Amino acid sequence: MVCNAMILPFWVMLIFIPNHAITKWFSRTYFLQLTLALIYAFLIIQSIGKGNGGFGSLKELHLLFESDGALLAGWIHYLVFDSFVGMWMVRDAQKRNIPHLRIIAPLVFTLLMGPIGLLLYIAYRHVKTGVSE
Repeated sequence: MVCNAMILPFWVMLIFIPNHAITKWFSRTYFLQLTLALIYAFLIIQSIGKGNGGFGSLKELHLLFESDGALLAGWIHYLVFDSFVGMWMVRDAQKRNIPHLRIIAPLVFTLLMGPIGLLLYIAYRHVKTGVSE
C-alpha cells in the first residue's frame, strides 16, 4: 500500500534518528501527514452518499467499512494521527529532557497500537517528571 510506504520510513527516522535534519524537516512541515490528509479527504469526498453505514452503532460502523474506500480512509486516518502523536511524543520528551531511548517502546507501540503507545508515554512521563498535563 502506497500510504504505508509513505509513512513507515518516517517512523524509522522518528525512532532511530529523531534529531537528524531530514526527520526534523518532516516533523516541522507535516509534509507526510498533510499529503495523507489530502488523500483521506479525496476518499471521503468520493465515499459521500455511497454505502449504508454510519457512526450510530457498531453495526452501522461495520456496514460503513464494508466499502473499500471507507476502509482505506479509516486506515489513513490512523496513519496520520498516530504519526502526529509520535512526533508530539518525541518533541515533548526532548523538551522535558527525557532520554530518547526511554521513549522508543512507546513510539513502537504508537506505531502498532496508537492509544497504547500514548498511554505508555504519558504514564512514563508522569512517573519520571511528575507532569500529567
